[in-house]
Amino acid sequence: MLARAIFSLSTVFETVSEEADRFNRRNRTARQLNALSDVQLADIGLERADIPAIVRAI
Repeated sequence: MLARAIFSLSTVFETVSEEADRFNRRNRTARQLNALSDVQLADIGLERADIPAIVRAI
């Protein structure tokens, strides 16, 4: 019973950690893309309006 509880708690912490990593990746990507000029975004085939969809896909 204790082993099962520890395993469950470990799984919860792992999930929280993965979500925190994902949150950080999304925020970092959004900051980096938003820091680019419209010309720079166009050079890589993007428009500023594309940024939210790109961030959601991460």
